[in-house]
Amino acid sequence: MKGEFKMKKRIIAFVLMLCMIFVLAGCSADENPEKYVELQRYDYFQVDKTMVEVAESDVETYVWSQVHDFIEFNYIEEGTLKYGDAVTADFDVLVGGESVEGLIEDYTFVIGSETFIGNVEEMLVGVDVGETVTITERYPDEYIYGGLAGKRAEFVFTIKNIIDIKYPELTDEFVFENTGYANKEELFAESRAFLERENLSDVVWQRILGTATVKSYPQAMVNRYVDHQIAVYQDIAKENGMSFKDFLEEYYGYTKAEFRAALEERCLESVKEELVVRAIAKEQGITLSEEEYLADVNASYAEYGFETPEDFIAEYGENNIKVNLMLRKVLDYIISTCEYID
Repeated sequence: MKGEFKMKKRIIAFVLMLCMIFVLAGCSADENPEKYVELQRYDYFQVDKTMVEVAESDVETYVWSQVHDFIEFNYIEEGTLKYGDAVTADFDVLVGGESVEGLIEDYTFVIGSETFIGNVEEMLVGVDVGETVTITERYPDEYIYGGLAGKRAEFVFTIKNIIDIKYPELTDEFVFENTGYANKEELFAESRAFLERENLSDVVWQRILGTATVKSYPQAMVNRYVDHQIAVYQDIAKENGMSFKDFLEEYYGYTKAEFRAALEERCLESVKEELVVRAIAKEQGITLSEEEYLADVNASYAEYGFETPEDFIAEYGENNIKVNLMLRKVLDYIISTCEYID
């Protein structure tokens, strides 16, 4: 566990996830994707229903995410920690007596969520609120951050509180008044249907990507994607008060050139995804109107934490957002041709 930097990595992971969806475009592949990628069959799939089934626990998690604003979080400054508790703690990580990155304050996590390495969380069970405890654990040999692989570390926690989470009662009346659904049954049914569609999208998309062949990667597209990711990491370095060079060396053990080469390799799959999207859209005559684009931006900007549609567009770029929307339309077409089998 890398403390604050691990929290930063979560932000980075989210940003990179968006990058893989809002894949960078703007080169000749826009008009001639078939020059770069060869498609195999991508429609009229037969899909086994068991491949898209959703666990009840996943449905419940998704339902609660939709009514998150009505969940109460009470901070209790007494008690003993047990498995499954949500807690707030200050902590530091020491290797050879040296702090890895300084004290991390007011960090919230769930015991058992595998936020920390090894058995660190399990060792917190039975600790009292207000207590300071040191837990020794060894970083896995395959740990890739900060040169910590295989090293023993001391995790020093001061437990500040236990978070008592109170969920509202999901009555039909509550659901009708506070969601877009008529009753609890509809909320769960629509949530399950949404998650099943997500599973189906993943199944068919992986089939398509698995059979598509990239003949060559347009370097302009690769460069734009890599440049965007580098800009993200540069911002993270700046937020941590570090030069980009020092940031890469300390947390990844890379020079700038090595880091760029690693990013180029990692982005190729995302470039392939964009090429496949563009090729299918061109072959099927799937287009995106300006009205559709503007409607989606106006419906989405607040969900992504932006105050205005203009801020949202400035962050991700008009063309990138349009690529994402085209991906949705391509998946809609593919799914419409699927046949379920028992």
